[in-house]
Amino acid sequence: MLVYIKAFVVLSGFFVIASTLNRFFHGKDLDELGFFGVNTKKIIIVWLSITACVFVLQSIWLLYIGVIVASLSLRKNPDNDVLWFVFFLLIMPLYEAHIPGFAGIEYLLGVSYLSIVSLCFLFPKFLEFKNDKSKNPFGQLFQDKCIVILYLLVIFQGFRDNASVTGSVKLALVAFFEVIVPYAVISRLSIDKKILDSVFVVILLTGLFGALVNVFEFLRGWQLYRGTSFIVGSSSITESTFMYRGGYLRASSLFVHSIVNGYFMVVSLGAWYFCAKRFSPSFLFKYGTLFLLLAGLYCTSSRGPWVGAALFFVVVTVFLGKNRFRNLAYLGVFGLVSVFGLILLGQKERFLELLPFIGKEGVDSYRSKLIENGLEVFYRNPLLGQSSGKYLNEPEMLALIQGEGIIDIVNNYIALLLDYGLFGFLPYVLLFLSLMIAVNRVRKNSDDRTFLVSSVLIGLSISHLFIMGTVKDLGHIKPLSYMILAMMVGVGVLPKLRGAK
Repeated sequence: MLVYIKAFVVLSGFFVIASTLNRFFHGKDLDELGFFGVNTKKIIIVWLSITACVFVLQSIWLLYIGVIVASLSLRKNPDNDVLWFVFFLLIMPLYEAHIPGFAGIEYLLGVSYLSIVSLCFLFPKFLEFKNDKSKNPFGQLFQDKCIVILYLLVIFQGFRDNASVTGSVKLALVAFFEVIVPYAVISRLSIDKKILDSVFVVILLTGLFGALVNVFEFLRGWQLYRGTSFIVGSSSITESTFMYRGGYLRASSLFVHSIVNGYFMVVSLGAWYFCAKRFSPSFLFKYGTLFLLLAGLYCTSSRGPWVGAALFFVVVTVFLGKNRFRNLAYLGVFGLVSVFGLILLGQKERFLELLPFIGKEGVDSYRSKLIENGLEVFYRNPLLGQSSGKYLNEPEMLALIQGEGIIDIVNNYIALLLDYGLFGFLPYVLLFLSLMIAVNRVRKNSDDRTFLVSSVLIGLSISHLFIMGTVKDLGHIKPLSYMILAMMVGVGVLPKLRGAK
């Protein structure tokens, strides 16, 4: 237990530092920015209490109780529901627990950390405006229908894998709180500028904390959250194995895999860009926090997210920026200085290893074979795909078994085609494309703030679509991506509809 107490102390110090940086970054406390009485002190107390349930009390049920108790207190001001949902989502691994069954039933229901947080903070809002016509009830929009299709396909795939009606009902209930409720509530409430601002601020705060953890894990070779799934009794694997690249440990922080950690760093950089433009911090803290987030991303040693971050900055500053040529020149100089700096520090080979599709021959060959073999299997069942138990046993897929005895599907598009066929692939892609088009239309004729938030959301969407070609949709990636989609609905779709009314 002593090692977890030490980890708790280290993490607590990092969170205090991150909270302090976040306050100085904006020059004001959160409550002064209009976030309804939420201040840095309150956030630190909440974080310490919830994290202590894992590292000190070491119980997943006490963690769930802690979230419920905290929600009863924090929901006294329901305007902050989305803020607290995002905060709680990004400070804990996505643990899962099973409610024990009886009379031969293995378990009654699987309860995930994400579903508990969604139930406590967002479900009351979902019930409030479900039939409120002024809120555009869920199911009216084209994007809502795409979400429903993907939700139903997840349940259908679960039935095919397990051939169990009761199992499918359990999966439907959990997925409802993990997918439908967060998307529906955030999409309708993010039309409010204060709520949207608060989401980016909270992402930045947790991102600064995550970056500090990443640098520590990278330098010390100590995964601070490792083993917590075991000590709290989680029924799922919520932590990564030790993975090295270039002789250094790949930082994973509280995420299931270092590449998921890298994905979160990219989203945090998007939040940094928004806050840097929106709140005009001092030069020192503006670029100091940028350097910290980039260092945190580098410490994940994740190829896709690293290039995804570069792609984000190119999109928002060059393709969507107001001073394109000047921004392009700045990015070029920054890129050259960074590359030469890495070469001078002896990091040339390591830098090349961080580029997807360029690294070691074995990795590049595996990704190419995965696409080629995966498409061959997909062509046999192009509409609805197959159960994972079937397509993983196809000869083409068995040829991809790695030394660990697994078939690592490191491409979300191939995973979608194999699991759900075109009925899953098309709604997923159309969701992002339709929303990027809608947000871009709003961006062209808007005030400076809407122009900024629109550019950031489009940049994050393009970065997401690229990164998904290098990793499967796992861990925190799914709720984060649905959060981006929901915010795009609030920015690009609902204002036009409500204006028409």
